Amino acid sequence: MEWPVSDNLFKKVLAFTDIHWGEDGNSPEHNDLCQEFIEWAVDEAKTRGCDLIIFGGDWHHSQVGVASATLWKSYLGCKYLNECGIPVVFIIGNHDLMYKDKRDIHSLPWLDDMENITVINEPTTIGNVTLVPWLVSGDDYKTIASKPAKYAFGHFQLPGFLMNEKYAYPDKEGILKSEDMDQLEYVFSGHFHARQKRVLKSGTEIHYIGNCFPHDFNDEGDKDRGAMVLEWDGTPEYINWPDAPFYKYMKVSDFVEAADQFSERDHIRLTQDVEMDNNERSELRESVFEQFGIKHLSIEPKKPVEAEIDPELTGEQVENVEMFTHDWILENKGDRGPRMVEIFVDAKVE
Repeated sequence: MEWPVSDNLFKKVLAFTDIHWGEDGNSPEHNDLCQEFIEWAVDEAKTRGCDLIIFGGDWHHSQVGVASATLWKSYLGCKYLNECGIPVVFIIGNHDLMYKDKRDIHSLPWLDDMENITVINEPTTIGNVTLVPWLVSGDDYKTIASKPAKYAFGHFQLPGFLMNEKYAYPDKEGILKSEDMDQLEYVFSGHFHARQKRVLKSGTEIHYIGNCFPHDFNDEGDKDRGAMVLEWDGTPEYINWPDAPFYKYMKVSDFVEAADQFSERDHIRLTQDVEMDNNERSELRESVFEQFGIKHLSIEPKKPVEAEIDPELTGEQVENVEMFTHDWILENKGDRGPRMVEIFVDAKVE
């Protein structure tokens, strides 16, 4: 692809990220959603007059094995982008790599033969835009901090941003931090799936675009997923994919009153707050499917009241159990699966 001579890499760009082909055990349903999303995103880019599309990383979900059916669907998705008529920048994310600490092997080699797609597997500055794949070393971090630009698009793992609804990525030594990019105007990133932003003292805005659509119950209750559109010198505009699935925890009594608000793509996990036996739970699932087409509905039975912790159990005993568990995990990290099987077999024999 030939890049413009001026500092402006684009007039208007559409960016999306973290689609994760092969999620949910190489689910055909998930892969179909991926293709539908890409077609929607390309239509949005054309309708809005975008002259560039940027993908922010994590095209595939599995780092060690992509099923052949997923691989085929994924290839067709790339082919669709290649033939869309708009240049595409494709950033490599950590889920696209074989190894976490180096980028020499990724799962999308066919991209090199797609003329409309430019793969970013090394930090690259074009004009006034820096494009950054998954970072693997201190040298990578220094490179980013030393490259002044107006915009950066990448697959960053920055401390302080939410990994999920409850937990932020912790700060530690030797990693890239938000303040290392305070010479930029905007930073747009994939990796963390929740849409979020922070404004630094310098005025730099760091945005996590958010994944294309909710993937599982880690995305529960959140509909702010889709794509971002940015006009050069403009303000980011976020677009939610209207056909995205939705994940929701609810009580049975609340769901009965609101069942018609959900679509057949939604995933509902109900907590039983009324008395129901197995037959009644089955009847509710069947009725909901027949009336509203909702097939992803689970009902958790009422849990029995848990026994209280033995008051005689001392803090030292609890600490000993924690230390044993920690040491066991470290000692058996290479063959944890077989060791767990042995433990369960031994327990059953006893």
